[in-house]
Amino acid sequence: MNRLLFIFLLLLASNSDAQRFSKIFGPRVAPRLNKILPVNPATIKIVRDKWGVPHIFAPTDREVAYGLAYAMAEDNFAAMQELILPIKGRTGEYLGAQGAAVDFLYQTFRIDEIVERDFENSFSKEYLAVLDGYVQGANKYASLHKKDQLVKNLFPISTRDMIKIYALLQCVVCGVDKDVKAIVDNTIALGVDGPKGSNAYAFSPVKTTDGSTYLAINPHQPIEGAFTWQEVHVCSEEGWNMIGATLPIGCIPFFGTNENLGWAHTINKTDLVDVFQLKMNPNSPLKYELDGRWEDLEVRTIELKVKIIGGVKVKVKKEVYWSEFGPTLKNDKGFFSIRFPALYAFDATEQWYWMTKSKNWDEFRHNLDMQTLARQNIVYADNQNNIFYIDNGLFPKRKNGYNWRGTILGNKSELLWKEFYPVSALPQVKNPTSGYVFNVNNTPFDCTAPNECPKSKDFDPNMGFYPYHNDRSKRFQEIIKEKNKWTFEQFKSIKFNTQMPTDSSYFDLNANILYRLNAEKYPELKPQILQLKNWDRNADTNNTTAGLYNLTLLNILKKVNFNADHRPEDAPVTELMAVEALTKATKHFKKYYHTTEVPLRLFQKHVRGNKEYSIAGQCDALRAVYLESYKDGKYKTFIGDCYTMFVKYTKGEKYPYIETIHPYGTSGHKESPHYNDQMEMFATGKYKQMTFDKEEIFKNAEKVYNPE
Repeated sequence: MNRLLFIFLLLLASNSDAQRFSKIFGPRVAPRLNKILPVNPATIKIVRDKWGVPHIFAPTDREVAYGLAYAMAEDNFAAMQELILPIKGRTGEYLGAQGAAVDFLYQTFRIDEIVERDFENSFSKEYLAVLDGYVQGANKYASLHKKDQLVKNLFPISTRDMIKIYALLQCVVCGVDKDVKAIVDNTIALGVDGPKGSNAYAFSPVKTTDGSTYLAINPHQPIEGAFTWQEVHVCSEEGWNMIGATLPIGCIPFFGTNENLGWAHTINKTDLVDVFQLKMNPNSPLKYELDGRWEDLEVRTIELKVKIIGGVKVKVKKEVYWSEFGPTLKNDKGFFSIRFPALYAFDATEQWYWMTKSKNWDEFRHNLDMQTLARQNIVYADNQNNIFYIDNGLFPKRKNGYNWRGTILGNKSELLWKEFYPVSALPQVKNPTSGYVFNVNNTPFDCTAPNECPKSKDFDPNMGFYPYHNDRSKRFQEIIKEKNKWTFEQFKSIKFNTQMPTDSSYFDLNANILYRLNAEKYPELKPQILQLKNWDRNADTNNTTAGLYNLTLLNILKKVNFNADHRPEDAPVTELMAVEALTKATKHFKKYYHTTEVPLRLFQKHVRGNKEYSIAGQCDALRAVYLESYKDGKYKTFIGDCYTMFVKYTKGEKYPYIETIHPYGTSGHKESPHYNDQMEMFATGKYKQMTFDKEEIFKNAEKVYNPE
């Protein structure tokens, strides 16, 4: 089995701890859930609104979690299971070699062992109750739908299983896939999953015409499958009341808004993974040097189950390694260990739980000090006119004198960092006088008006902050200068902006070399080169050059194997690459359209089931669209705005005003009316209104039922 196969699946997730590294250096003692009692489904109401979105009502958080699991399984049971398979070691049974490679990763990282060792002392009784309710709900649904299980006997799952799933997801969010790729043999092309990102911004009353505070939440992920977002509303009599989005296996909303405050996440491109090349003993191949001594490299043999041709399942044995630096992989150049905080910080979901229950800024800020989220920027707003941005994550205190962005010789224990910078030491801005904060996966040193941004010189360069701008950040700063005050409708329109910035360079990859090509040097491409030079760099549906640019850029990204963690120096775009990519795109358009001047609406589509809509946008525009081949020369979206929420907080109002949209719909079942009922609104920039008003929710419900 080629180990690189697992990277393909990992990239699908790239684009989501309570005591940071306490799992290694001393766990806390937490209250225990004394007695596990069955949840009574009769106490739970699942209320489906006209869009099929589940609103879960119950007396306790535990009961709400039960209903949440049941409702999510109803909508996307297959996607839920895809995230359970790895921690059961059964992905290979379902997906074959690619799946077995994910199982290999899970076992290499020893997530089972780490979680089992520290689970008992890592969680509060309140959160354990939520976990217990969730697994009871998932297990109940699974017991009633055994024929829909991807592999036999995948259920029941346990609370420990849930934490193992989240631990694996945290590892992926931390960006380990890029470094693992660099260690293994690199002989198989990964393909381009596309640079996932996210948009998040907030305006205080300084910037709004009505004196309210606005928040925009817009993550970019795969728009269907195991790593897309599902919209939910949880509401208990214990004060848990949150509308937002979660993954198909999420026991809580990971972002959104409660009655008083809300937040968005974006992924920061911080260097949080360290790679160490071990110095091996030439006379003893499984010993490595550490502080002048030869230490034994720990070796284990694991067994993987793999489905092959005809559905036959075979067992494959592989060796996995571990050093003082962490999980270790072998290639032709030797042994390489990987060290990253997320591997040991597996209780992020508890922090999210307490964040959802925060009633005000002070409580929210206090919950940030749990510091368990591996790599998630936060843009925050509330009904007291506060806005806030932080480049949040687990930043190790690394030893000076080493190139932490490169591969380090792992032969000294001083390299084994054990402390993290506290939240107070991270780049952040609260209530700037400019009235706005934002992050669109760009540098944290461009998050508000230039004179109010954190300064890079004030932070240790070993923290690994991303120093670059991208086209979305450049365009946002252009737009923000257009008005002193913004209406809510104008605030929303920023998200739909399809114009590239004046200084467009696509993640600083030098992709703007396309605009500088000499038309006389390439006579066969002269019309297309001039077409790009004269392009207004807009990607509305009527634009006749955006399609040519989008396909050319996609060809470039494939050539450089671009992913979300690339730095500009990782993948410089050469003139030859640009010419080859433009040639390929030109041939495509001439074959299917007989011209390269094709309105974008004819080329770029949003598709699911029997519905197909034209859609505006492009790579790294605020209206983010990433494409894959569709049919008849057309391309369709597969990554981009996977969920969008706009919130308006007004002092004195009981509830915030909320609008949301999903790219497809609530259900993953083709026969459901909610399989693709939000598509047209998504494609045309329209939204549905959501509410916390319980009376209104029940009054307009499509369906009300108990999860049984």
